[in-house]
Amino acid sequence: MDPSYRVRNSSALPSPALLVYPEKIRNNTALALAIAGNPERLWPHIKTHKTQEITAIQREAGIRKFKCATMAEAEMLARCGVKVVLLAYQPVGPNIPRLVELCQRYAEVSFLVIADDRRIAAELSEQFSRAGGRIEVLLDIDPGMGRTGVAPDEKAVELYLELGKLKGIVAGGLHCFDGHNNQEDPEARMSAARECLAALDLLQDRVQRRGGKVPRRILGGTSTFPCYAKLGNVELSPGTCFLQDWHNLKRYQDLPFQPAALLFARVVSKPASGRVTVDAGCKAIASDPPAERGIVYSDEGFKPLFQSEEHWVFEVQDSQRFKVGDELYILPTHICPTFALHQSVRVVDASGDWVDSWPVLARDREL
Repeated sequence: MDPSYRVRNSSALPSPALLVYPEKIRNNTALALAIAGNPERLWPHIKTHKTQEITAIQREAGIRKFKCATMAEAEMLARCGVKVVLLAYQPVGPNIPRLVELCQRYAEVSFLVIADDRRIAAELSEQFSRAGGRIEVLLDIDPGMGRTGVAPDEKAVELYLELGKLKGIVAGGLHCFDGHNNQEDPEARMSAARECLAALDLLQDRVQRRGGKVPRRILGGTSTFPCYAKLGNVELSPGTCFLQDWHNLKRYQDLPFQPAALLFARVVSKPASGRVTVDAGCKAIASDPPAERGIVYSDEGFKPLFQSEEHWVFEVQDSQRFKVGDELYILPTHICPTFALHQSVRVVDASGDWVDSWPVLARDREL
């Protein structure tokens, strides 16, 4: 492990603790900007970190548009002074009037939202027009992932054109997340991205032939946004790359983002020869994915055996080199849900000192 990750004043640091390294976040942000070529193309997805402070770092770099997944994240962005916010989650139930109220309370913010359902679009139209407002709605397109959205076919053309006719709604373009395009091989990933973009190009052409306007297309996560940056007139919405995690680090070796968040833990028991237990249970690190939840980044030879709420047990061949109380640094496999497990993160400055704590404000569903 790079020695810059070690905390110099760690003796006072409680464990487990999620550490963040602002200088490394700035470096990752600069790299994302270089890939995008223009800050106007970037919509960082803040569901990864849910913090005002990391949002501020990205705004200082010139980024002004942000993407989020929850109403709390949207409100946090508005509180931060962000002026353009995409809620990339179709609102249902009471979240529709909540969205109307949020738009009224932060009238200086341009909120956008996605939809893929006629009934929800009609409800958005009814509630926004009744309140005397309007909102941009992007049609959510399913590129084959099968999670949300509509297929880019003639039915999508009809639905998009219907959006443009509803009061209280402005048809704002197309949104597409291709999380299934996670090929390790960069050329295979690029090929999949080309196929996805070709389908959107065809859809846009059909809409425009019938008089519709498509002012923007927002697509791509961490794995594919570098592909789309090279391919065409699209806007980009990566999230994980700003903090990086073990999944992306090992899978996408062509993307040189550096880890900017680690889980700090300590050995709490040595129950048997060749076995070490640390205080990093599933309440401290995400159990998504269920298999490899992270790696011990600071040392080698750790094989995970099992994990419970407050404990993580490893097989370590040369376990005699560790004693109870020793410190470990763990790189989570999935950083986004790991952040949501922590009320706050500990800030480590460029000199290696723990200097501050930042609240993970939008981990709550309501602020």
